[in-house]
Amino acid sequence: MLMNDQSSLAKTAGSLIPAVASLEAAEGTFPLDAKCLVSFEGVSAKGPADLLCEYLGLQSGQDGRILLVCDAAPEEQEFPDESYELQISSQQIIFQAPQPAGLARAIQTFRQLLPPEFLPEGLAAQKGCLLPALRIADRPAFPWRGLHLDVARHFFTVEDVCRFIDLLALHRFNRLHLHLTDDQGWRVEIKKYPLLTEVGGRRSCTLLGRDSDRPRRYDGIPHVGWYSQDDIRRIVEFAARRHIRVMPEIDLPGHMRAAICAYPELGNGWVPDEPLCHWGISQTILNAEPQTIQFLTDVFAEIAELFPGTFLHVGGDEVPTYEWEHNRRIQERLTELGLPNERALQRWFVGELLKSPALHNRRLVAWDEILEAHPPRDLVVMNWREERTALHAARLGHDVVMTPTDFTYFDFYQADPISEEPIANGREITAARVYAFDPIPHGLEPEFHHHILGAQGQLWTEYIATRDHLDYMAFPRACALAEVLWLHAQRGRFLAFRTRLDSHRLRLEALRVNAHLQP
Repeated sequence: MLMNDQSSLAKTAGSLIPAVASLEAAEGTFPLDAKCLVSFEGVSAKGPADLLCEYLGLQSGQDGRILLVCDAAPEEQEFPDESYELQISSQQIIFQAPQPAGLARAIQTFRQLLPPEFLPEGLAAQKGCLLPALRIADRPAFPWRGLHLDVARHFFTVEDVCRFIDLLALHRFNRLHLHLTDDQGWRVEIKKYPLLTEVGGRRSCTLLGRDSDRPRRYDGIPHVGWYSQDDIRRIVEFAARRHIRVMPEIDLPGHMRAAICAYPELGNGWVPDEPLCHWGISQTILNAEPQTIQFLTDVFAEIAELFPGTFLHVGGDEVPTYEWEHNRRIQERLTELGLPNERALQRWFVGELLKSPALHNRRLVAWDEILEAHPPRDLVVMNWREERTALHAARLGHDVVMTPTDFTYFDFYQADPISEEPIANGREITAARVYAFDPIPHGLEPEFHHHILGAQGQLWTEYIATRDHLDYMAFPRACALAEVLWLHAQRGRFLAFRTRLDSHRLRLEALRVNAHLQP
């Protein structure tokens, strides 16, 4: 039975998140039901057409009333054209884009035109619905629109990660930054070094309460988990079908306690028994011996094989130099390498990695502390500290992804009073604050604007242990960030966004997303 009245059609079309650049209403409705076939023109349109069939529970066929058109060659660029047009008339639905990535974005906009209760896969065809006649012409403001997920502190299953990716896709994000290693755990299989997961992928317990609480209390429950290489391939393939890139992060030379537990020869003498069971930063960091560089080269060779995108993240943040300052061998290495101080070792690590054949045609990404080591210009900087750091990086010629703690740290509290919220990091960041975020740093000259690739939201998981809690911390703040990055200066006022969010919540509820209730 076909469902919908005209008022609900108008409300659905006007509640898209992110909003679209241009939407023109037309007369009539299109009856979507199980008899509709999906066709495509151009080999690059086949993948999106297959995905649309899965979402809707429809079949593909010749002369379908739903048509996807893309004449581009099937090669994938790192930043493809994501523009698209979507036309719905009483007779036909046409998706058209210059690149398949544009079709992928159009599909997600189309999904939001469905009645919310039909969003779970296949229900639209089973129940049937009327869709409003309209024309949408759309394109994003920024090429890098992402979310970050830390699976090192708390491990999330393949199924949870893929579900998270599908929610990213629904909001027209195009990047998942997967933080795979840290002091608290190593979460990706490296075949040449099996102890990384066998030893580094488990800790005996996890902190209860805040990291600042004394005395510390622990749950006494082992926390174990890592992704096999086949698991990673499943995640990457799932994302690729939605034209989302997964960027891995292997943090170095700090945040390496889990790796040093597994292979003590990587450290500077003192070897911990296990990965860290509480939060914070371990003093245990890598040494600068040739075998350590060989280890990193081997690791990144396997990582590069698993993740086909251009960008690989090497961390570079929060490196405590105490061990280096007090280790005689490190001081000898500084002299041997002709380096002036311990901070210069960070540039040396990056430079040595770049010599690896596996990293040819790849670009490294690092947190903004790396600027202190004067890295090569093609390194991408993630600016998480002061905005002036982003200004400095862009003026030096670095591409920058904005990740400021003041606007994009979704592990921070999100409502006032924070005393009524689950335990979290930092201070209060509401969806309204996220919506006010401008990815272009204040004072950056226009000739450097092209170096600001975009931004992403961060979900560090010290205090996020379950899928429902992950939802709660991500949404609706991710909705606000999605609109900032898709429309930028074209976005409207937050009050209008909040009105649309009231309708969008019904979509999230239909997908069983445990979103926070406050905007």
